[in-house]
Amino acid sequence: MIQQHFDNMNGNLLILGDSFCEHAQYWPTWCAEALGYDNSQVYVYGQPGASWWPIRAQLMHCRKSKKDFMSALSQVIIIHPNPQRIITQNTMIMANNAMILPMMFDNTQIKEPLIASSLYYKYINDHEFHAWAERNWFRELNELIGTVPVLHLFATATSSSNADVLNGVKVLAPLTELSLTTSPPRTDRNIKTPNHFTLAHNRVFARQVAQLVQGNLIDFDASEFLQ
Repeated sequence: MIQQHFDNMNGNLLILGDSFCEHAQYWPTWCAEALGYDNSQVYVYGQPGASWWPIRAQLMHCRKSKKDFMSALSQVIIIHPNPQRIITQNTMIMANNAMILPMMFDNTQIKEPLIASSLYYKYINDHEFHAWAERNWFRELNELIGTVPVLHLFATATSSSNADVLNGVKVLAPLTELSLTTSPPRTDRNIKTPNHFTLAHNRVFARQVAQLVQGNLIDFDASEFLQ
């Protein structure tokens, strides 16, 4: 029988990621409640469009500025973004997806950050470098987290070749595919998808993540998202 709640959970919960962790009042809060944490025991950071670099920066910030919280850490949940994202903390770049630019274009008609990110992916992005950088980030992450239990989730399948480096529990099923399969298109403005999941699927996701932490589930059950 699956245990739905931890009684009197001690310590603190840290949740880090990209837009899948945006809007902490949804699945992060419900997952924390399922695990027995109260609001004072939970810290959530979710930056839309972020590479692993801002996530690392946030972890370093917590270690420096939230020492009491971090010293009582009992669980970490990290959603790893696509490693090919631009390694920057510039939110204007993170907020702009790249586009295919024509050879000649009117730069007054396209926002500068969008031009910058598009030209980066066209001329500068190096897949091997990004894979190497992520692998070394994972090694450092192991050292930073230490012996604290951690659940690793992944936005895309691109990180699967580096996941072997990570300590802790790893669920390799890409969340982007899960969200695209189970949720309506984000262009349907009548249905809210604050972090790629509908509000109902946020409930499902919260429950399943809690079960993964508890060891009562080893992978996501996509069928529950279709109900």
